[in-house]
Amino acid sequence: MRNIILIVFGAALALGMMAACSVANMPQPNSTAPAQSAHIPADEGDSEPLSFLGQGAPLGDGDENGYYYMSQRADGSFNIRYVDYASRSEVVLCNRPECTHDNESCTAWRPYGGSEAGAIPIGDALYTIFYGSAQEGDFARYGDLAKMRIEKSEKDGSGTKRLMALEPHQTLEGGIAADGNTLYMTVQTVEQTEQDEEIRVTREIYAVNLQDGTVQKSEAMQQADLHIVGAAGRSLLLLSYDVGQTLSEASAQYMVYDVDTGESKPLAFEGTIGAGAVCVQNELCWLDKEQNKLIKLDFLKGTSISLPLNAEIGGFEQVRLSEPLQAYANVYFYGTGDTETRALISLGSGELFPLTLEMDAPDDVPNKAIKIFAQADENTFLTAQGLSYSEVNLSSGTDEERFMPSMQYTFAMLPVQSCLENKAEFQTIRRIS
Repeated sequence: MRNIILIVFGAALALGMMAACSVANMPQPNSTAPAQSAHIPADEGDSEPLSFLGQGAPLGDGDENGYYYMSQRADGSFNIRYVDYASRSEVVLCNRPECTHDNESCTAWRPYGGSEAGAIPIGDALYTIFYGSAQEGDFARYGDLAKMRIEKSEKDGSGTKRLMALEPHQTLEGGIAADGNTLYMTVQTVEQTEQDEEIRVTREIYAVNLQDGTVQKSEAMQQADLHIVGAAGRSLLLLSYDVGQTLSEASAQYMVYDVDTGESKPLAFEGTIGAGAVCVQNELCWLDKEQNKLIKLDFLKGTSISLPLNAEIGGFEQVRLSEPLQAYANVYFYGTGDTETRALISLGSGELFPLTLEMDAPDDVPNKAIKIFAQADENTFLTAQGLSYSEVNLSSGTDEERFMPSMQYTFAMLPVQSCLENKAEFQTIRRIS
């Protein structure tokens, strides 16, 4: 994710939390009309470069000041939590000490609707994104809360309003990107034919105006399988799969899509783009096992460079990059029998740093290597020092028992150099509320 995983105010949070904590009678969007079809033109005066905000349901996002994330409660609902880098503290995004954080009177509380959710700051606002449920039963249980939707609030969680919502059978899939005015996402629509004999699945690029919630979609990019995997300048990097006779024959196809003109073109590269590639700003990066190199391809210019690795990786069944930070990316190595080892790689030099530091975690966790969520600054990571599981009870108000597991992380700051040297020099983050 974008160095990420969030944006915020730091010491200003404490001041912002002096405001009243109320989201009752949440304002609704002006319209739930279907998205307009067209290529996606930029708003007038919109020339701000795009940023890639991550792929897959984000836990959270941030910048140099702090980190927002969604914490799931025992009843399935969510609390927005904030980690402040300067004070090394973590709080529920609510200013009332007496608040139980379990209903609409709390600025940090969000109801469950059957899907994952993420908290992402863009500009001067905080956006809560619910990915949408594909299950019919969830619409019977939760109504419109099961829809893919985006809510907008101030960065202290106050003033929440629904920005937009899609229709049933539409879900957010894959990565998202944004500039200061527009959020771009891939929406999957599942439809049945009139005879109910066939199910049609399509994915399209949707553009959401972050001020008024209006939505436009690009029919030119309509495909059965489509993902946003990167963004830079005014272009999105898109990935689709051409499936052959068997799943193993599927081939990856990359396209560069200009959001202002609606034009797309294949990614120019003579060679094979390795599996497990990750996008860092304007560069698509992957590890080439045969050459034993890190390859970095500028998807805007079509030029590439390769950096030799300091360790041999050819003996692994599979290698992939994931979760890029400012100057590093996580590396996953898979051997025989699904064994997994972890490392960090310097994106500037290609140097690999094995990760042997472990989280405090239950014995049944297969890989306890620390998880790095964000790079707070040049010298510091935000990491998970501990991991625990709890059971979420979704049975309330129904005749059936429904439970699911939920993960809770204990956050800590860790100097980058300590991490590279596998020294457990964690700096505790105080959980105030």
